[in-house]
Amino acid sequence: MNVCSKSLLLTLLLAVALRPALLTAQSRDDTWSLCNDNNPDLRIRACTALINSGQESIDALAIETYNRGNAFLAKDDFNRAIQDLDQSLSLNPTNADAFYTRASVHLLRGNYDHAIADYTATITLHPDFWQAYNNRGIAYFTKNDNEHALADFNQSLHLNPDNATAYKNRGSVYNLMGDDNRAIADYTESLRLAPEDIYTWSYRCLSRAVVGQLVPALEDCNHALAMKPGDTDTLANRALVYLKLYKFQAAIADYSTILATEPNHATALYGRAIAERLTGHPSAAQVDFAHAKVSQPTIADDFAKWGIPAPTP
Repeated sequence: MNVCSKSLLLTLLLAVALRPALLTAQSRDDTWSLCNDNNPDLRIRACTALINSGQESIDALAIETYNRGNAFLAKDDFNRAIQDLDQSLSLNPTNADAFYTRASVHLLRGNYDHAIADYTATITLHPDFWQAYNNRGIAYFTKNDNEHALADFNQSLHLNPDNATAYKNRGSVYNLMGDDNRAIADYTESLRLAPEDIYTWSYRCLSRAVVGQLVPALEDCNHALAMKPGDTDTLANRALVYLKLYKFQAAIADYSTILATEPNHATALYGRAIAERLTGHPSAAQVDFAHAKVSQPTIADDFAKWGIPAPTP
């Protein structure tokens, strides 16, 4: 089937799916059930049939557009998700779940101010919605507003002390603020609650490396890599540990593994350059230093924060 005929077929199928239809009481109940189905494709078709039937109340339409918006979100169709959630909220502006879902779409799209506004509306309607505090904290964190991010993660944990994600997120704020001992404490609590999260192992590896807990840091990175071999961030963190342990060949090996697939990875380039210089390969080091600074001009600042000062010329 060529592209043109496939596009035509899809258009025709969509037209059939969107055609308004009169629903009997039994068929309406069946369609309503599918409009709440976990399968997003089934949900979209069923909700669309109900929305276009012309027989639904305002309250029902608010639910149906909300359900369909959630289904579009599940399919990463953010534009149509936003359209449906906008419609749902115009019909029922007191639906905290709709504000929360629309906020999550904005967050995924990088519209952080819109996300914060919708999470705030969610919290106004539902003050105990701990997930909304957590996600608003992520939006603040992404905007480098650590003070508000920290306050939101604290509140999320106040409402749900068994929230592993908020511990991990708060640990990341502490790490960014240079308070790695607090970061380690939060990552440790997060891992107690969710030991299957490989990224928390990797984050704790980095914070432990920064404060000089090198053997436990190496154990954390190795644990993460056993769960997800080849993970780039974890390899970079382990290479930093190797640098601090003066295991320069091991550091070069990890950095080179990263650069084999990501040749402009600034951390790997700069870290490998340091190891190359310290093992007597100044020419190779000079090339990697230059490449790293082109990829990320401030990369030396990151290494200084991790306890690796810029090498003298």
